[in-house]
Amino acid sequence: MHSVGFYHEHERWDRDKFIQIMWHNIDRDAYDQFGKVDLTESSYYGQPYDYQSIMHYDSMAFSKNGFETLIARTPEMTAVIGSAIDFSPVDLVKIRQMYQCPV
Repeated sequence: MHSVGFYHEHERWDRDKFIQIMWHNIDRDAYDQFGKVDLTESSYYGQPYDYQSIMHYDSMAFSKNGFETLIARTPEMTAVIGSAIDFSPVDLVKIRQMYQCPV
């Protein structure tokens, strides 16, 4: 989805409501992978945070010690994040809205 103009889901400006970044487990060289994109620079087209997005890093992304770097605030979703192999339904809605595609 980078190629169609989207940022990673965990970079949303409101991500702290949905996930916790475990900075102490992240390789220092990868800190830039966990920044937030300001609302004025991105659009999520009114869609909810998407744990199932193909654009979501998995919970161990850039771990320096084998411990989780992303933890969902809804505990059962931690195992879901980063497991997508295709676009989620919300990903498809956002693509359609961005490119004004019907159905």
